[in-house]
Amino acid sequence: MSPHTDTLRTLNSGGAPSDVEISFNNVSKSWGSNQVLRGLNFEVAPGEKVSIIGPSGSGKTTILRILMTLETPDEGVVTVGGDILWDAKPGVKNKETKQTIATRRKVGMVFQQFNLFPHMTVLENVIEAPIHVLGISKAEATERAVDLLELVGLKEHMKHTPPELSGGQQQRVAIARALAMRPRVMLFDEPTSALDPELIGEVLNVIRRLATTTDMTMLMVTHEMRFAQEISDRVVMFDKGVTVEAGPPEQIFKNPQQERTKQFLKAVNPYSRQCENSMSDGCVEQALAGADSGEPYAGENGPHGGLVGADDGLAEFGFERRDQVVGGQVGARDDDRPGIRCVGFPDELCRASVGHRPHV
Repeated sequence: MSPHTDTLRTLNSGGAPSDVEISFNNVSKSWGSNQVLRGLNFEVAPGEKVSIIGPSGSGKTTILRILMTLETPDEGVVTVGGDILWDAKPGVKNKETKQTIATRRKVGMVFQQFNLFPHMTVLENVIEAPIHVLGISKAEATERAVDLLELVGLKEHMKHTPPELSGGQQQRVAIARALAMRPRVMLFDEPTSALDPELIGEVLNVIRRLATTTDMTMLMVTHEMRFAQEISDRVVMFDKGVTVEAGPPEQIFKNPQQERTKQFLKAVNPYSRQCENSMSDGCVEQALAGADSGEPYAGENGPHGGLVGADDGLAEFGFERRDQVVGGQVGARDDDRPGIRCVGFPDELCRASVGHRPHV
């Protein structure tokens, strides 16, 4: 039995069942003349893992902030686990009630920034809210915290302070802190956006484990498209305060129905302009052929407009994907001339395919 089995079982325990875990019914939110949510209707089922994608400023984070009561809707009803969180009416100021507070405790959130107390140890950061908000004893909170820190791989760092940790480690502490409140729902607001590329994987691994080993409801705003495709039950494309398209990851990423979804996916993943998010042999061969001939792979908007990797200034050709950076100059010759750049492509395949090709 895994040493984390009891901890994961506890996270699975949730609470009273409900047919719908999260519900937004005709929810609107504006800041001045900027309407960020426009009569939003949106539901998440119990245990469902949902990723929200879309351009910056489209209202994605506002959805999470309303669930955490960090923002109030101007209109509409929001429920969590069947209990009303907000019941907003136009022109009526929303007030936080005892029910609002009780319902909010069902929700945990991991922010873009870690928001840890720098003067407290890792352990103290994790036990603070359970003691002072939930009212549990320090001994119980500590036992819970140690289990969770072991779950996220940081038990040996529990006496350290946040400034002594890497960004990835701090974000894992933030995940443990949120889990310590035993939420029914976990929200992730671009949890890797503040991290250096080499630290992203360790945070995604923790989220992946939660997604695959618990029945906790999870709602994640992310630009990590491949990760969203891997862990989500459903992906929602969001723009200008409304849902553009929603469906299984396979549909959204490989066969989107709406033109706005297609445009967005092309913008965040230039490789898909020619290969439609595929890593197929045929697509690879076409791109490598362009590099081998000394000519960039022609795209939709001219010779450099399709597959990114044709660099006008350096005349280097290869693959460049925003969502996975392998990095380095692969295929450099002995005299240190740059070879073919394979950024974001499996390193061993890149070396095998293009490491022998001449400088272009």
